[in-house]
Amino acid sequence: MQWQQRAVLAESLQARLTAFEGQIERQQQVTVRAGQQQSKAIKTLQDQVYSLRLLTNRQAEQILTLGTATRGDWLLAEAAYLVRLANQRLQVERSVDNPLAILESVDGIFVQINDPELLAVRNALAVDIAALRMVEKVDPEGIYLELQAISAALETLSILEPHADPEAVQLAQAGQDSEQPPSSLAETLQRFSDNFGNLIVLQRRQQPIEPLLNGAEQTMVRQNLYLLLEQAQSALLREEQRIYSSSLTKAEALLRRYFQLNSESEASIVRLQILAERSVNQTLPDISGSQNAIQTALNLRNSSATDEGAEQ
Repeated sequence: MQWQQRAVLAESLQARLTAFEGQIERQQQVTVRAGQQQSKAIKTLQDQVYSLRLLTNRQAEQILTLGTATRGDWLLAEAAYLVRLANQRLQVERSVDNPLAILESVDGIFVQINDPELLAVRNALAVDIAALRMVEKVDPEGIYLELQAISAALETLSILEPHADPEAVQLAQAGQDSEQPPSSLAETLQRFSDNFGNLIVLQRRQQPIEPLLNGAEQTMVRQNLYLLLEQAQSALLREEQRIYSSSLTKAEALLRRYFQLNSESEASIVRLQILAERSVNQTLPDISGSQNAIQTALNLRNSSATDEGAEQ
């Protein structure tokens, strides 16, 4: 019995020992993870301290630069900002008016600086200004609005309708008005034959005669014209020259083919011909030369100011 009791006690002690070893192992794992996290936190703090030191050094250099900056340096920095703005406006607006005005104001800033060392920068600026002045200007807003006006004027244009020959009608009426009471049956037949011959006019057509349009077909023709003009407007905004010109040419052909040629339709046809020959591609020059030249001048001035501050 004592042996059995000792065996049970030994098993209990062994189980408690195993559980205690497990607790020790888990505690060691927790300690290891805590040490790893603490190491990461220490490394993060060290990196932050290093970044703060770099930022402090940079700010000290900037303060030193600001302390030694002259009025010319400030004007040069303003010129660099305006040139960057001109490049952005040129790409976003795709128009040369505002960028040209900005670069001309930058040239005025260099006149105020009056530094012979910046002659190369002014030369690069003059090249960019000349490039902007030589660009052929495109007026997409004006063309778009004119196409919109032509589209609205289509409501007043009339599609071809059947009509009698006015010359034949006038001849017949003149014959009837000038007739005197016939003196005999032979004279009556002769006059009838002459008048009937005047009513018949033979003409040769180089193109086949097309049937007149019914109401649904007339509506379809107008809708096709509207779609062609809208397609031309969309191609105008996307600067797609081929689609723009082709759409206006097709619209002109529909006007000539299905609409009555009067003063209004002729005016619309002439305007479509003129607009179809317009160029919608805005060619933009590269004006980054002045920006690079000014940035180079700024870098040289900043480096020289930093070297002088370090020597002091």
